[in-house]
Amino acid sequence: MAREPESHNNWSQPHEEDLMSTTLFRAGVVGTGWWAELEHLPGLRARADVEVAAICGRNPERLAAGQWQTVTRERTGGAVDGDEDCSFLAQLANGAQGVFQASKLVAGRANFQRVELHGDQGSLVYEAEPGIDPTWERRLWAGRPDRTGLVPVALPPEIAAGLDAPDNQAGRREAYRRLTDPFFDAIRGGGASSPDFRDGAAVQAVLDAVAASAEKRRWVDVDGYL
Repeated sequence: MAREPESHNNWSQPHEEDLMSTTLFRAGVVGTGWWAELEHLPGLRARADVEVAAICGRNPERLAAGQWQTVTRERTGGAVDGDEDCSFLAQLANGAQGVFQASKLVAGRANFQRVELHGDQGSLVYEAEPGIDPTWERRLWAGRPDRTGLVPVALPPEIAAGLDAPDNQAGRREAYRRLTDPFFDAIRGGGASSPDFRDGAAVQAVLDAVAASAEKRRWVDVDGYL
């Protein structure tokens, strides 16, 4: 909110009542949900000393607002022009909100991963640090709306098998094999694969929208990059 006092014909200090009548507040409203439409906007517009200068609404389509940065400009081998840290907000088409962060600047971390999903029927939390964690046990947690706290979810043996090998590289190769096998099988057999090229294009659209948001410093519609 910015305050813009109108100019006076003289340099004398105005009285409080004069200040109230000659001072214009230019207000911006972020978020136009039902509460803003019912209370905030009518209340602001009813004031003679307030001008609603900007309204940032919520688009029902998919939106992204992001920022990134490059901290280390020089590394062994030359100059650095890639982003090292990125975070962005997302408004999904179904009404869900998302917060994403990726960074290679966290001291003491290797390839730490944490994903939290929260819905009206419960929560799921995944956390792991491949290459550091000796096992994949107790990496998935669940919560329910009728109780406080998260409880571990046991992974089926067929899912965890091979991923917790003593040789870290062997476990990494197994993870990539499971990720890519369905894709190559679909190419050989002519069947469907998930994820597929359409999913890849959608991911790239999100990245392009985040890049545009960081450059323009505002929310960006992801559908415009599909």
